[in-house]
Amino acid sequence: MANVLALPFKSTLELSVEFSWYPIFASPSSSSLSLGGFPTSQPIALPNLAYERLSVLHNIAALHSAIGASSRRTDQDGIKLGIAAFQRAAGVLSHLIALLPSFNPDPPALSPPSPDLSPRTIEALRDICLAQAQEAFWQKGVMDRLKNGTIAKLAAKVAEYYDAAAKAAVEAKGAPETWPAFAFPPALLNHLAIKHLHFAAVAQFRKSIDDLGANRYGDELGRLRVAEGYTAKALDGPKKGVAESVIRDLKGLQQTLLENITRADKDNRLIYLEAPTPLSSLRALLPASMVKPTPPNEITNPLAYLHNSPGGLGSMQAVSQPVGLPPSLLSKAQEVRSSGGSSRLRTMMHDVRRVAKVDQQILSEANAHLAQRAAGLEATLNAARASDQLVRAKFGEWEERIDRLGGDEKSLEASIPSLSTPSLTLSQSTPLTTLRTFLEALDDIRASRSRTVADAKFACLQDDIRSEVLKRAVPGDGGTAQFETLFEERMEGFARYRREVGESASRQEDALDRIKTANAAFVASRKSDERVKLREKALQDLEAAFHKFRELATNLAEGLKFYADVAGLLNELRDSCKQWAYARDVESRDQMGAITAALECVRLKVARPGVYDPTKDGPIRFG
Repeated sequence: MANVLALPFKSTLELSVEFSWYPIFASPSSSSLSLGGFPTSQPIALPNLAYERLSVLHNIAALHSAIGASSRRTDQDGIKLGIAAFQRAAGVLSHLIALLPSFNPDPPALSPPSPDLSPRTIEALRDICLAQAQEAFWQKGVMDRLKNGTIAKLAAKVAEYYDAAAKAAVEAKGAPETWPAFAFPPALLNHLAIKHLHFAAVAQFRKSIDDLGANRYGDELGRLRVAEGYTAKALDGPKKGVAESVIRDLKGLQQTLLENITRADKDNRLIYLEAPTPLSSLRALLPASMVKPTPPNEITNPLAYLHNSPGGLGSMQAVSQPVGLPPSLLSKAQEVRSSGGSSRLRTMMHDVRRVAKVDQQILSEANAHLAQRAAGLEATLNAARASDQLVRAKFGEWEERIDRLGGDEKSLEASIPSLSTPSLTLSQSTPLTTLRTFLEALDDIRASRSRTVADAKFACLQDDIRSEVLKRAVPGDGGTAQFETLFEERMEGFARYRREVGESASRQEDALDRIKTANAAFVASRKSDERVKLREKALQDLEAAFHKFRELATNLAEGLKFYADVAGLLNELRDSCKQWAYARDVESRDQMGAITAALECVRLKVARPGVYDPTKDGPIRFG
């Protein structure tokens, strides 16, 4: 395989042997194919090595795509393997597209060499591989519990890849000019259309959850309706040939959307009262692409692969030069000596160990800092739990009385002992009557004094002495002594008010003394009745229950606020850890892909090269 790929592509190599390849989606047939006709059941045979190279690349992409399609989707390792395989398939197809303009057909009219090697056909297959790789990465994000906004961006890019693949597949029908129009199977076109709409709905649904968390209730309801419109459009479109599992997933998503629309619409009408945001006013979702075409090294640089692989150029040199040192080996030995040889490698290994030790120390410091921060938050939560236990114990102590106080009025009245008038004994009724009489007398004294004060104020307002002052004023004498007699005469008119107020104060003092005596007698009389004590205690308990209720409500409100604040700190800690791990995972993704590709090459290089035969291997799968 690598030997074929290493040959100069632009050179026209006409051979006596023909290379036969079946087009994609073909069924085997023994009849020959004439130029200008395209029964898809017949192979295409050309005596052109460039055609062989394109076909080999095409099948390498199909092989990587098959590896991706067969990978497990239930664990992280299987998903990573699938992502790497689909990216390699897309990389090989991208490399094939780059080589197509350099193909020199013979006859020249034979371009493309087969109807399924047109640029638009290969672009459709490449986008299908990228869509499946992005879908696997989206599934990994769901398993890793990434934020809904991030998952929405991943899903939006999946939908974009499937849409691009569907458009390229439709345009590929009329792309070739030499061959009759090539068409993708209708079942595949239906699959791509449904996948595009499915993930467009998923993106809007996930973003609606993010909007709900940010209190954007109108945006949430608007996105839910847009997503449900996508699912309805997908289910109303052609579904012939589409896998039942795909349709089942789509129906499950539609049911989830309808339930969320009902819930969101009810909440919005009763609480939020926000108008649903139309699609034209919704903030656009920015797709996040996490995959790209990554062709294996043996595809992009086959000569280097041959140099470094067993059975490659070294084996040919061993046969062509049985004695002495080949020039290529001498140049390699000179390069090793000039680079420092094994001494340089030992120095580099020492440097690697030193840097690795520094990295380990940095990681240990990071872990210690993380552990210290987590321990501090844990200690805070432990202290809060102790306070919670005190609150729960206090509530358990007062729960029955608070329930009684919070019940209906009839039950509350029935729980308090009632004292009717016949229940009072003679020893209690006499002090009570006396106490009431004295209290009524006190009220009479206060009312009489209030009337006296009001009469005095009115008399004061009516007593105008300005005319008398003018009559008695002596010109040239500005002193007030000349008016003393006038003031004394006028004040005599208010003497009776002063006398009445003084008498009222004296009667009030006597009444208060009598009330204190009567109240003491009444209290003493009550101490002998247990029903009075029970009623008094019941009322006191309910009064205390009211204060405990307010105290517990305050404590619990403070507890909710405390735990909400701590939740923000914990979410920040968790998100920082996940983002750090996510960033490291993205950085290592390409390296893991390269390692996996190298391992695949080791397994594939011993395979016997040959012509693809659908009767033995079955149809080539692209996911």
